[in-house]
Amino acid sequence: MSTAVAVRDERAVDSFNDAEMVRTLKDTVCRGATDAQFKMFVEVCRATKLNPFLKEIWFVPNVGVMAGRDGYLRVANEQPQFDGMETLVDRDSQGVPIKATCRVWRKDRTHPITCEAYYNEYKKSSQVWTTYKSAMIAKVAEVLALKRSFSINGVVTEEEIGEQRSANSNGSHEAQQEVAQQLIAEGEKRAASKTKNFKMLKEFGNMKGILGTDDYYRILRAHGVDHANELDDDKGKRVYKAMKAYLNASEPLVRLQGRNAERFAALLAGEGYACVADALADADVPGLILRLELAMSTPSSAKEKLKVLENKSPEAFWKIAAGNYGFDEEGIAGLSEAQAEKLLGKIQTDLELGV
Repeated sequence: MSTAVAVRDERAVDSFNDAEMVRTLKDTVCRGATDAQFKMFVEVCRATKLNPFLKEIWFVPNVGVMAGRDGYLRVANEQPQFDGMETLVDRDSQGVPIKATCRVWRKDRTHPITCEAYYNEYKKSSQVWTTYKSAMIAKVAEVLALKRSFSINGVVTEEEIGEQRSANSNGSHEAQQEVAQQLIAEGEKRAASKTKNFKMLKEFGNMKGILGTDDYYRILRAHGVDHANELDDDKGKRVYKAMKAYLNASEPLVRLQGRNAERFAALLAGEGYACVADALADADVPGLILRLELAMSTPSSAKEKLKVLENKSPEAFWKIAAGNYGFDEEGIAGLSEAQAEKLLGKIQTDLELGV
């Protein structure tokens, strides 16, 4: 961390103990916070080192602590492992964004963390979204990727609290507070099935970053809803548990897929499934995983199987291959698959008979 940044952070922390600055915060970026909520806000500021006096982080009543893309980016820039990021926006023939993809590189990982944000899932009716479509959806993808890459917890983005329906919404922190108050008032009129548990919504937001949008929304739709804020608390717990179960169950399958994607797809198709998500619907997932692991570990060609026999007992193998059938390494390498299969059967038989 640079000296300038360190000084700024120290001043920000000192300001939390200054009565006048506390009043200033409560009248501006923390307007409407209770004493307990303000204490929580201060602790999040200290943990993330985001500066409320520079409007990198703020508080929205009945929603929680919020931060913007620039705040997340500053956290990343101060991480020694941060190794850059790249954001691309895909557009249709009319120039309207389809999705934004953000990749974040860390020096301590071999692959980038990649997150996608689909425009039709995040677009809002506010003027800024209407005018700057590509820039806004790019920001969403960047927030998701940065949050996931550096485990930025305790804060929520505006995308996680739903559509900004205020005609006055212009992206300012004050406007966001007004929108939040309107959402709360509207929530009292909505069906009781809609959750007001914002802690749960934040957990779903984190889960979305881990699962990816495709699996996240697929599981929600399987439980009869399109968005997490349509779940009541009891059903929300069940759905969240299902998402965690999916992660736990899919991990060994995804690991196998990474070893040889083409062969994995062929074996999975042989089991009657088109993808990992379909396979997880199997009543005996552990059995399925075991079968796939065994198949992936078993050589797929006769020549590979011959190599396994050689590695198990080189002396016996070459005594039979060379002594009984006149083959050396070059000769075996030149065999067709059918010829190798015949030789394999002969050598296996001779090994079993000990001749």
